[in-house]
Amino acid sequence: MVFLGAAGSAVTAIILRGLVGSAPHLAVKTAARFTDSLCVIDDASDPRGPAGGPFDAEGWPTLRRTLAQRGELAVDPALWGRPSRVLGPHGLSWRRDLARPPVLAPSNVALVSETQPETNSSGSEAWIANLKRGFVCDSVTIGALSFDVGTGVFAVPCSGRLVRGGEVTERRVRGVLQGSVAELAAGIVDVRPVPGYTPLACGIRKTDVFVAHGVSLQSG
Repeated sequence: MVFLGAAGSAVTAIILRGLVGSAPHLAVKTAARFTDSLCVIDDASDPRGPAGGPFDAEGWPTLRRTLAQRGELAVDPALWGRPSRVLGPHGLSWRRDLARPPVLAPSNVALVSETQPETNSSGSEAWIANLKRGFVCDSVTIGALSFDVGTGVFAVPCSGRLVRGGEVTERRVRGVLQGSVAELAAGIVDVRPVPGYTPLACGIRKTDVFVAHGVSLQSG
């Protein structure tokens, strides 16, 4: 399956749910399934992102941080969502509004490959051309995501077009994307960034994502 742009943002958001806001054992399991080149970063200081900024809610400078890399977590999963008064990394404190205290949370998140350039370089076109059978997803209704925080099993509505012999067909297909977040992480074989962010729970960078296995499409 190939997820384009904002649909790739949705894949990143599902991966992030496995690393943040789930049971700690699920976060460890999800990170362990990444390939050596795949990592998740939080660049709170990126001015292009809809979240974050030069300083966090407590006035600490924000930085580009690695959340998971080479199969390991870089931030304790038990810290996420906790009040920022607890001992933790500086520059990650955010508040939804002035009536709530700051909590530790990611801001501008991206799924990146350490072996690929920062430009797309027509990666998605090459992936599609090499597919005998596949699915190109360009829309994921992430607001309707069903996610089990204990097991990482998820389901989410999506739509796109089928691929036959390296060609994208005209008829749109709608269905439900199903799988587990750990298997999704293991099935990602390539990612290519594209310009822009998608404002979800935080800013998620748009990315083309090539998934070889770990998820299935139940036609609707």
